[in-house]
Amino acid sequence: MGRRPANKVKRLMYRRASWTNQKKETLENLLKKCHETYKTTAERTFKGLYGTELQCAKYIQKEEIGLLFQIASYVPGQSTSAIQESSKSTTTSGITEVTAPTGNNFLDGDVFVLISGNNVIIMQSGVRESVALNYFSKMLNKGGFTEASVSVEFHGIAQRDKIKMIKSQGVKSIELDASLYEASLMQLEKETKKERETKILDLPGSVAETLKQVFAKDKSLKEITEKENVNIKLSISFDGKEARKKVNKKDKAFGVVGKSRLKKASELIISECVEESYEGFTIVTGDNNRIKPREIVVSDNYRVKTFGNSLDQDDAFEKLQEYFAQLQHRGTLAE
Repeated sequence: MGRRPANKVKRLMYRRASWTNQKKETLENLLKKCHETYKTTAERTFKGLYGTELQCAKYIQKEEIGLLFQIASYVPGQSTSAIQESSKSTTTSGITEVTAPTGNNFLDGDVFVLISGNNVIIMQSGVRESVALNYFSKMLNKGGFTEASVSVEFHGIAQRDKIKMIKSQGVKSIELDASLYEASLMQLEKETKKERETKILDLPGSVAETLKQVFAKDKSLKEITEKENVNIKLSISFDGKEARKKVNKKDKAFGVVGKSRLKKASELIISECVEESYEGFTIVTGDNNRIKPREIVVSDNYRVKTFGNSLDQDDAFEKLQEYFAQLQHRGTLAE
């Protein structure tokens, strides 16, 4: 019988919290007040999306560090399915419904969070960081901090060395990569938010929309579905071959604007990635260094002990504190 690995490599992500009309109060202070008032798990459980509940399974105050949270997501009363072990004597396997033990629910996933001032470190385990943000928003609202609850956001911080690399080496090309379905969702999001500015990372969405229009008359192809298994790959690059031609070598201005455009596009992509955690692109510098999305935003990988489908609570909290100390030592944390 296979065994679950004793450890998993998890990415810890550094964010900074902000909200409208933010003054001297920090997210740590507001959440501390809320959790000092609401102490039971019942008081720290809220309705989530799609029938889920969000529950603060663990809350710890750590002196000189901040607050530690384990926030769980689950569907109350939902059962799961089990399949019989494979056998040399059977041709089919039975599937049975398994209900959670009385007084328990099967976990969809959880997220571990450290908050110090407005510094936020997140470790995901089966659910996205939006689960944590949703929980904090609902707790702030319950605690009477309405303005913070409706506008609180987590922002990624760009890696300084990658920005310096782009500025010093220039940009040779930008590669955009998205599935056709993802690209169609990006286009839909853009259309629903008509006021927002067009972004570099909207390009695959524009291609998806064009394809949709091309096949609009074909009933079997006019809708883009999740199971397309088709990727859109776009490359915006500086044409070095054209620049090396004798006739163009003499013109000192040839390609200067193009290089500036690529460099500016890369800066915009970094900004978009930091603000909205976009994936699916690669920036190739003039020295052929390839910069991926995960290398742009401040984050790091840690090996964490597993516990069933989740992570070991004590080890997860320990890794959050280790990463916090590292960021503190580097001078990355906001005051």
